[in-house]
Amino acid sequence: MKDAADWLAFGALFLAVCTIAWQGYRYVNVQKDIGRQRNFENFFHTLERVNNRDRSLILQKAAIFELRNYPEYKDVVLNICDDAKSLFATEDPRVLDEFEATASFLRAKKND
Repeated sequence: MKDAADWLAFGALFLAVCTIAWQGYRYVNVQKDIGRQRNFENFFHTLERVNNRDRSLILQKAAIFELRNYPEYKDVVLNICDDAKSLFATEDPRVLDEFEATASFLRAKKND
């Protein structure tokens, strides 16, 4: 009888440990998803600041520079930088220079 009770206790302990491990795994995955969503929202807000022509030149250049910190969106940022002359034709040339510097930085990083 003692043998069956030991197996039952071991089974209950094993089930509890598996349940805790599964909940930990789910928690980590949910936190990763939340982090990805926040990162996307930050990227989107940075793009809005790049395009906001009512703000100062310094803020616009800083937003363009900030695009370098989103390596997962590198292809999109490079497309924007490559199209900057047509998208931002009326802008100050320093804005276009910042787009070129960002594209150069990302292309150099892409080879790493």
